[in-house]
Amino acid sequence: MKRSSVSLLLFSTVFSAYANPFTTLDELDLSKSTILIPRERVQLCNMDDEARLFYNGHGFFVNDGDATSYVKPYDTDPIFEGKCVNDIMECVLRNKLRVVKIGERDYQVDLDRGLRGGGPTGFMIGAYAGKFITHLVGHTVILVVSAGTGPLAPATFTALEATFGPTIEAASVVTALAGGIAGGVATGPA
Repeated sequence: MKRSSVSLLLFSTVFSAYANPFTTLDELDLSKSTILIPRERVQLCNMDDEARLFYNGHGFFVNDGDATSYVKPYDTDPIFEGKCVNDIMECVLRNKLRVVKIGERDYQVDLDRGLRGGGPTGFMIGAYAGKFITHLVGHTVILVVSAGTGPLAPATFTALEATFGPTIEAASVVTALAGGIAGGVATGPA
């Protein structure tokens, strides 16, 4: 499917506009391509549910029903700097945008990255895998080294296990935690 087809399906309204701060929608100068970001892709904070978020090549605009306000560049997430309309559309496909009212007519637009995590099964599998691999590698090295000592192998094996066993266990706890975090993030909710 072409990018233009995706944009028509994704965005409920596509029209031309360029807005100055504090103008109403009726006063918009129709000279620049502007998109209305769908309501389900926008999280509104400290404001009415009726507010709408627009974007054109110059930045974001918020219409709260009474007036349309330009969102200043320093109040937007740096990831949006210099992006064209198509780049913003692709970003909105993957993430939600969070709009926060920070003044009478001042707004802040951030990317709601929604950190992944919370997969308990993935955490368990990752933890056990990390612990098992650490024990496997550590004890295999001890076995190989002690086998190289010939007839003293049983005594060498016992001495090396007594010396490095607690260290291997401590390392396995750390790798279990790291594996658990990696597994939980990989399998958690998007």
